[in-house]
Amino acid sequence: MVNKAVDRLWVPLITHYAEANGRRVLDRARMAAHVARIRPYVRQFLLAGSTGDGWEMGDDLLTDLLDFAATDTFAGTTLVVGALGRTTGDVVRRATLVEGSALARAGGGRFAGLTVCPPVDASADQVAILAHYRTVLDATSSPLQIYELPQVTSCSLQVETVRTLAATGRVNMFKDTSGQDRIAAAGVNGIRLVRGAEGGYVQALRGGGYDGWLLSTGNIFGASLRRILEALDAGREADAMQISDILSRVVAALFDAASQTPFGNAFSNVSRGVDHLFAYGERWRDVAMPLTFSGNRLPESMLALFGERLLHLGAVGQGYVKHS
Repeated sequence: MVNKAVDRLWVPLITHYAEANGRRVLDRARMAAHVARIRPYVRQFLLAGSTGDGWEMGDDLLTDLLDFAATDTFAGTTLVVGALGRTTGDVVRRATLVEGSALARAGGGRFAGLTVCPPVDASADQVAILAHYRTVLDATSSPLQIYELPQVTSCSLQVETVRTLAATGRVNMFKDTSGQDRIAAAGVNGIRLVRGAEGGYVQALRGGGYDGWLLSTGNIFGASLRRILEALDAGREADAMQISDILSRVVAALFDAASQTPFGNAFSNVSRGVDHLFAYGERWRDVAMPLTFSGNRLPESMLALFGERLLHLGAVGQGYVKHS
């Protein structure tokens, strides 16, 4: 059985970048400030997930991120790391890199395993997907988290496949970002089911079959997500639903505002842009716009639109959403 007392909020951390000698490098100071700002509400992070550019970053940048995660910035947190790759061989190589890192040996945060997607292959059937995961399991020793992301992989896990993997004893979490919620609806014993799709936050935990969330918007609305959990735990279902409904509208508006940006992914762009507004407040235009993995900076016009949507819908700084 899944331990329901375990924290239900996970966040795929955004990765901040700086430019040095014409190269894109990790901005440790900016990342440390970001982690410090959300740490009162968020204590569990996925590093190098889709929101954190795990599909794009090379081994050198991932190694730097893992070294940084072994510092006191992450003390007291629990960390899982994306071993994302387009082929099984790519995943095994990345997983080996993670398991050999300073984080896995003696990190500042507690290393809790590897997050692995199915192969990026539209023709992959369930036999091929199982073979992929079994190869990764054989090549590693860490706990595994399964990441359902058909938007990238072009294939999907079936319920029996997830149950088979759960029965290995090495798979401890399943994250679904598809928005279809098929696995949670069917139920799988022995592993934690977390939702990666945004919106309907209370519904996911009350009747949706999920044990928790793994949400990119925790980078910016961690306080509101934590307040939903606190309200649910206190039996204040109406308060939790009110915050959830407002937050769902705010997040939908932000993703709509980001939809015209031709680079990056919406999860990263929304979190990176709103985090910039929260971090710098009225001075946000005086600081260079956030740098994305592509090398492009987010357009000032998009951040201005984020600000307008936040004000119009009642969202305020530091990750809170107003509610009566």
